[in-house]
Amino acid sequence: MGLPTRDRGSPVSTQIDLPIAGGTVRAAGELVRRYCGMTGETWAYPFYDAVPTSPVVGPVDLLAAGIMHGPIRQEDLEWFVQVRDGMQRLVDALPDDTGLDDADDATVDTLTSGVLDLGDGRPPSLLTKIIHRHRPRLIVLDERDIGRRYGSAIDGRGRLPYPRLVHAVREDMRQPAVREGLEAIGRELRGLLPVPSRLRILDIAVWMDARR
Repeated sequence: MGLPTRDRGSPVSTQIDLPIAGGTVRAAGELVRRYCGMTGETWAYPFYDAVPTSPVVGPVDLLAAGIMHGPIRQEDLEWFVQVRDGMQRLVDALPDDTGLDDADDATVDTLTSGVLDLGDGRPPSLLTKIIHRHRPRLIVLDERDIGRRYGSAIDGRGRLPYPRLVHAVREDMRQPAVREGLEAIGRELRGLLPVPSRLRILDIAVWMDARR
């Protein structure tokens, strides 16, 4: 896997700060490069993002999601079998060519209501990690660190519920400075296959920032 090239005159991604969630992720590009294995470290990218997907939600998605979610228990396997068809219907109902920042309210409502319906009271963390692989530009990962960061910025407490998290992330991604920063980081990841989406870059940056 070759290293990505950088356009002459483009900002160096390691120097880019992302103004998100009421604060700033400093040197976000360097965090993302580290996560994606471009500095010699190993994180989840090769075991989650780089694992090929098919049009069908399947066991590979569950296993890849387990890398980031933590131990997959027997009850998780039973749950997956029960809701797998529902996850497939939700994925099929969502466009595969639309990023969250460009998604309209109807698309976001389809996503958030579908996640809550499939969860049936269960935290959506594992569910979103499974289906994100099929719509990586659109489906926000319900991950503890990003939920808490936005929750702290918006409510001053706790982890933000999934529907509010999706709307908050979309609002940030629509800001010109954020979009430009995410695109600049993405350009420096062009040697990767696949290149993480703008949404995934934001998620990685927040997650890695929590581990400084």
